[in-house]
Parts: sequence; structure tokens; C-alpha cells
Amino acid sequence: MGTRARQLAMTVIYPGPLMVLCDSPKNYRRQAGIEFLREKPTVWDESVVLSGEVGRSIVIARRSGERWYLAAMNGDDAAQLPARLKFLGKGRWTLRGFADKADSSDYEAVVESTRDVNAESFLPLSLAPGGGFAGIISKAKRRKVSADRSRFKNLPTTSGPAPARADSTACPARAVCFQRAVRRRR
Repeated sequence: MGTRARQLAMTVIYPGPLMVLCDSPKNYRRQAGIEFLREKPTVWDESVVLSGEVGRSIVIARRSGERWYLAAMNGDDAAQLPARLKFLGKGRWTLRGFADKADSSDYEAVVESTRDVNAESFLPLSLAPGGGFAGIISKAKRRKVSADRSRFKNLPTTSGPAPARADSTACPARAVCFQRAVRRRR
């Protein structure tokens, strides 16, 4: 049967457009990892096997649209599995991971974490006996630009000292800067 993290990983490792979970839906509510199941797609655009050994372990990544789903499972022995994320495109990505708890005595415990990754990242996955790892990798969101008018208050101008208001007609360029910042924030 394995750990809860392994059950999540199985939904990515074993491909199939119809996911059937044997239990009452009410038993899944407010359980660790349910967010992973909610976001899991039914079809894959690309699959990459990162490592594997028959009967011992597998680490696989599958892409659907702009998101990657990373999954790992092992056999009866605890394992440290490497996951190199070379398959990711350029830029910053965010990994939301669901892993086995360090103390392998609680098979239902899932440790949820979020971290920034990129194509050069290396993840050492620690799996309990009969354990697993499941994760969603998505493009990192741009950092929000503050539209606080006070940031633009003392911008240097070629026409003399800064006007009192950011949208002052004395400095139309300043108003344009502020409008652009507001648009980016939306």
C-alpha cells in the first residue's frame, strides 16, 4: 500500500485519463495532499524518466501545458533518490512538493513544502520504505511592482525640482511612469 505521498505519486507514474480513488469523497476532504489531486490533469503533453531501477525505484516528470508534475516511488527499503531538473525551461520555477515525513512510522503523514527551482536544480528526494514524492512545478510568478505613489515622489527631472504630486501636469513623464506601474500591478 505505501505512504500517502506514494499514493499521490502513483497518480502521475501510472498514466490514465480516468482517476478512480476507492473511498467515499468525504474521507478525502481536508486530507494532506488533496490539493495535488485537485490540480492533476487527465492527459500529459510530455514525459521524462529521470531515473529508475526495476523493482526498486522510479523518478518521473510529466508535463501538461505549462506545468510539470514530478513523482517518485521506491520499493520496500528507504531510499535517497536524485532528481535533476534539466527538463525545465529557462527561468524561475516554483515547486510545491508533497513528501514522506522524516519519521517513517506515520504512513499517512505528508510534509508539504514550496521552494524555488530552475533547470540547474538538484533535488535529493528522501523516501520512507514504500514511500513516495509528488510535486507540481509551475513558472514562478513575477514579483509585484508597488504602485505606491511615494516611490515616484522624488524622481529626478530635467525641468527642476520634483513636483508635489506624482500625477502633476508639471511632469507628464512622472504620471506615465506611475500609470505603467499601476498597469503592471493589475
